[in-house]
Amino acid sequence: MGLFRILLAVALGYVLWRIAKDILAAIEVARRSASARSAEPQNPAPGPTAGAGGDSAAASVAGDLWAFETLGLSPPVTREDIKDAYQDLVQQYHPDKVCGMGDELREVAERRTKEINRAYEHLKVVMKRGS
Repeated sequence: MGLFRILLAVALGYVLWRIAKDILAAIEVARRSASARSAEPQNPAPGPTAGAGGDSAAASVAGDLWAFETLGLSPPVTREDIKDAYQDLVQQYHPDKVCGMGDELREVAERRTKEINRAYEHLKVVMKRGS
């Protein structure tokens, strides 16, 4: 029984550490995004430019960088790169993965999943505009 409690405490500690690490990363991304937005010119350039074949995009507007950073990407990327990163992150942070670990962890997972979904939807629109 004692070994089980130790293993459970270690596993819970690891999960909490990962979530705290992700929260700190999200705060850093938000801070960088806010500073990039404040440094933006009043009349920003049009959206991302399309690469060869219209299948990759480079962020020409600093406001799009938050979406790339949220998905762990840096431009230029293909639609397939965006989709793969999105699927990996949603699988990792889905709230159902932490449903038995308490309400706080579930709320954090829900927030992170919403942020990932918002970034993915934003990049889908950007990629459509660029092609």
